[in-house]
Amino acid sequence: MFHIITYYMATATNIMLKLAILKKRFLYMNTINENEIILTEALVLFCTITVILLSIIVYRGNTLKYDKAILEWFNKHKSKKLTKFFKAITWFGSMKTLLPIMAIISIILFYKHYPIKIIILFNTGIFGVVTMSYSIKFLLYRTRPNSIVPKEKLPKDPSFPSAHTAQSFAFSLMIWLLLSYMGYAETKWYITTTLLFIATMVGLSRMYLQVHYPTDVLAGILLAVGCSLVIIIISKTGVLL
Repeated sequence: MFHIITYYMATATNIMLKLAILKKRFLYMNTINENEIILTEALVLFCTITVILLSIIVYRGNTLKYDKAILEWFNKHKSKKLTKFFKAITWFGSMKTLLPIMAIISIILFYKHYPIKIIILFNTGIFGVVTMSYSIKFLLYRTRPNSIVPKEKLPKDPSFPSAHTAQSFAFSLMIWLLLSYMGYAETKWYITTTLLFIATMVGLSRMYLQVHYPTDVLAGILLAVGCSLVIIIISKTGVLL
């Protein structure tokens, strides 16, 4: 348990140190309101601390009773139409779906002569979340829910956090970053809202299909939001590029 807490604290400290540097650079350049910096720092810190606390609680098994109760509720409300819908929508969170889309977007951006840095940040934001998700998965090694779905039919990797959920939310937020950079001030909100709705459905699908606990999904969302906010700040300041 100690190595898990140490890992989280080291990661959180590293993030906050980088944000402190970014804040100083922001204020020096006078390119953004200080309140916006403070709010962003607070959100990143909130996501980081919440994921740490949630991981500890999950590791101790304190949420299992409530997690199972929610999964049982989903199981009681199953229907053929819902099952078909969620089996389809859940693929939006898979890297088998996202990787080709990311590749196409990156190629288009390169062809249109957008700066390499924005292409790098777009991909880093998503791959960073993937790396963090699987690092936490194998640190905690939480078993998948298997009270309804047979164990042999469940994904082989650990349960916490939900990588599908984290990846879909990270992709949505990185699209917001791209559209902001490209100057689509109004369009970005319509597109991002739609993508975040789909990402939410992905999170629900993981619970409906009984492959993730609710706390797995919640951690995936927080992880994606926290990491994406750091990337968005970096993109605005140009720090580290």
